[in-house]
Amino acid sequence: MTKQTSILIIDDDVYLDKLLEHTLEYDGWQVHIARDGTEGERMFDTEHPDMVILDLGLPDIDGFEVCRTLRQRSQQVPIMILSGRTEQADKIKGLTMGADAYLTKPFDSDELTARAKALLRRAKPDDPNDSGQGSAS
Repeated sequence: MTKQTSILIIDDDVYLDKLLEHTLEYDGWQVHIARDGTEGERMFDTEHPDMVILDLGLPDIDGFEVCRTLRQRSQQVPIMILSGRTEQADKIKGLTMGADAYLTKPFDSDELTARAKALLRRAKPDDPNDSGQGSAS
């Protein structure tokens, strides 16, 4: 039996988290949600997600610092920053700190899932169960 692909969302916006959870679960992925950076770092270690979606505006730790910490713990797990910060400098900093993608809010859910699929494809290029398509698309 193949392990279901899991995505860890680290974001304190309850409404957005529910939207992301619904969208990602519709595509057949398991979703874990952390409401702050400390919980996100802990869940990263305990849940071993296949991918992380990270907000920068967390209540306890700066999202850039969380990104840097997670990247130090794993070079393979893709990190997508999903942020309301639209400045070029923030995008460059996020990518420099270790993010694989940077998507700004508001965002299109189809674009988010397409980017997630692309990141996961690159992270697991030899996965015979990944056709590049979501299970419900």
